[in-house]
Amino acid sequence: MHIKYVSCFLFLLFILWVFAILAIRVLGLLLVLIEGFFFPIPSIAGLMETLSEQDINNIVISSSNLCLLL
Repeated sequence: MHIKYVSCFLFLLFILWVFAILAIRVLGLLLVLIEGFFFPIPSIAGLMETLSEQDINNIVISSSNLCLLL
C-alpha cells in the first residue's frame, strides 16, 4: 500500500522536474528574444570582432560548466 503512494509521489516529482526544466528553457528563450529586440546586435561578425579570443574561451567554458550542472 505504501509503495503505491511512494511511486505516485516520485512520478509527480519527476513530472514537476520536467516542467521546471521546460519552464527555465522557455524563460531563457524569451529573455534572449526580448534582449535581442531591445538591444539588437548589428551582426555576429561585429560581435566576434569586439570579443577577444580569451572572452570566447571563457564563454565556452562557462556554458559547458552550466551544462554539466544541469
